[in-house]
Amino acid sequence: MTPRFSTHYSSTDRLSNPRRACALLMACFAWLCLTASAAAAPGDVDPLDLSIMGPTVEDSFINATVVQPDGKTIIAGYFIRVLGVEDENIARINADGTRDGDFIQFRFTGVAGTVNSVALQADGKILLGGDFTYVLVSGRNNIARLNANGRLDTGFNPDANGVVHSVVVQADGKILLGANSAPWAGPPAKASRV
Repeated sequence: MTPRFSTHYSSTDRLSNPRRACALLMACFAWLCLTASAAAAPGDVDPLDLSIMGPTVEDSFINATVVQPDGKTIIAGYFIRVLGVEDENIARINADGTRDGDFIQFRFTGVAGTVNSVALQADGKILLGGDFTYVLVSGRNNIARLNANGRLDTGFNPDANGVVHSVVVQADGKILLGANSAPWAGPPAKASRV
């Protein structure tokens, strides 16, 4: 007599065998891991489209980004529009990819020139370095500081006379500037501390 094999199992038969149950559980776990990692693996390109526009298509770019503790991202460079709204060379993007309408209320008067670097201070203030002469309709040469809400910090105006390429905040709160010439009057230096 030949053994008879049934190809029909009930759901309880399939799970009653510990090996079969373990294999099914591992297959489900592997499928979940693969689909989750395929959707949002670190290093994957996010399809975020900020629709950055400059005076011409070739002339729009982002030089600097910084993520604030609340998850919002400041972008800066050389552009006049972000997500269809006039934002001159600086804007803030919410964590969901939408434009933060509360940041810098004076449209088309953001930064008159290119922003090369952005840094955050411990108190939430935002430092800008670049090749510009005005920030929010106030004279600022190549370095400026904004309050956390995007308004100009009027008590800060070091007036750098050279283009600032990088701004870094040290642990002690001092500000380091990197420039292609001495940003202040005095001995020639490519780096200065404020």
